[in-house]
Amino acid sequence: MHGSAIDLQDERRVPVTSLKSAKYISYGDEQNVVLAKVIAQSASYENNTASNVLNDDISQVWNAGHVSGWDCHNWCIFDFGQTIRIKEFALRSCGDITHDAKLFMLETSEYASGPWRTVGTFQAKQGITAWQMFTCSGVSRYWKLNVVERYSRYQVILSGVRFRVDLNIGRFEQLTVVEKEFLRRSHRKDVYPNERVGVIEVENVADLGQLTALSFIEWIIKNPTGVIGLPTGKTPELFIKWLRYYKEHWHKQEIRTELQLFGIEQDTFPKTSDLRFIQLDEFFPISPKQNNSFLGYIRKYYLSTLQIKEENCLLMDFSKLPIFQTHDFKHIFPTEKVDMSLQERAPVNELETLQKQALLEVNEFCQRYEAQVQKMGGYGFFLGGIGHDG
Repeated sequence: MHGSAIDLQDERRVPVTSLKSAKYISYGDEQNVVLAKVIAQSASYENNTASNVLNDDISQVWNAGHVSGWDCHNWCIFDFGQTIRIKEFALRSCGDITHDAKLFMLETSEYASGPWRTVGTFQAKQGITAWQMFTCSGVSRYWKLNVVERYSRYQVILSGVRFRVDLNIGRFEQLTVVEKEFLRRSHRKDVYPNERVGVIEVENVADLGQLTALSFIEWIIKNPTGVIGLPTGKTPELFIKWLRYYKEHWHKQEIRTELQLFGIEQDTFPKTSDLRFIQLDEFFPISPKQNNSFLGYIRKYYLSTLQIKEENCLLMDFSKLPIFQTHDFKHIFPTEKVDMSLQERAPVNELETLQKQALLEVNEFCQRYEAQVQKMGGYGFFLGGIGHDG
């Protein structure tokens, strides 16, 4: 039975690791071998450095530090020289129980110096010198083996480490740092057989709001004058709340530390006043002052939060159409309903004549609007909404 990831908070789970020989687990396939090297370690004793775990010589071990390795985490960092996927991991303890690894983590990072993200937590057996194998799934160039607990208070001694590596990293490299972090938290793979659309799962709508807010922040840091299209209604409520939360608390150290996990290390909330905003849709007929107007929503939530200049926005304000300079909405559409057949037929009375004129002006407005969207280069960041009920 293969070893499996465990929850450190759940003391009832006692995984059984595999004692299958890992002799033939290489760093890559036969055609394209990728060799790792140890670039950092927590500590070592004399010449028994962490680099020894990559040797096939069982007499050469990593001794994680006499005294210096007691009562603390023993770790070493591997650099594969390129981004790779690790599918299986194996280690070989010294087997004396006192220095055998008990709980250890595999962690990844975008950089050799961290911050580090846990791919999985595993438990090894004691008193065994055979290879112990564990299944995992992660993609990175830098990997950290972090032995957080031994079967005693003393340092770990390992005689070998092996990886089963795959150079096919799927769509992982297409993801942003924010997306990679949320993918890691979801415990999903980045791609599954027959999956045609990339999926990142979250547990609830609050997490979804955070994911979209951080993705947006990540994007505008690189595109301070970019073109954005954001939805209205119920869908973006938590997206907006997270944006306001980060904007108001960006200066706090705990927020800065959290942002670093998502690869965001900017000292201040990014400048947003030069963004260009395109309104996605609007009701008709409706006054922009009406509570259900999307334009009113945009001004209240997006333009105020992001402090975007209205001259940088492409908005749907139908009150500016020529016909509504001499007639109000309720006069032309007293029932607030639109008879679309007027686009094709002749009006039969004065009211229908006004309604037909309004529809013609709206159609012309929409054609000009589409041309302006094209002139702006289209959307750089587009967020669509499907509502809470999908």
